[in-house]
Amino acid sequence: MRIAPAESGVERTLHAAFLVGCDGPRSRVRRTLGLSYQGEDAREQGFLTGLTRSSYLRIPKLMTRVVRRPAWQYWILRPGAVSNLITLDGDGEFLFHAVQGLAADDDAVRRLVGECVGAPVEVKVLDSRDWISGRALVAERYGAGRVLLCGDAAHLFTRPVASA
Repeated sequence: MRIAPAESGVERTLHAAFLVGCDGPRSRVRRTLGLSYQGEDAREQGFLTGLTRSSYLRIPKLMTRVVRRPAWQYWILRPGAVSNLITLDGDGEFLFHAVQGLAADDDAVRRLVGECVGAPVEVKVLDSRDWISGRALVAERYGAGRVLLCGDAAHLFTRPVASA
């Protein structure tokens, strides 16, 4: 296969017994094989699907003052809100997912975290990104011959929301 890395622009030829395309949703390997995605592009399934906000948070006292049983992931299911909180460092850094309408800005994220954990906590929003979940797209085949597809090159569940 001939490749030209974006950073150098220099084309090289590689020889291998197999090639595995783990090159993401815009997979050059999948496109070279002439394969496309099939399925539903955006499916509202009612459980943390559709427009979602992911926020990278620092909550320094959550693990010591609020959480009784430490875990790596917490799901919050209550009327009107479904979200999850994932421990990144086992201490004070977390990834928080919430349906975007509930967490439209940093203040709403802070309020929702407090409501979800059931106690007032100091929340610093380090970054947030919107994305869409609920896609059900799968490559029409997972490869051809000795060329295989993996990861987002083979299937998609999410897509980013374009930045303004």
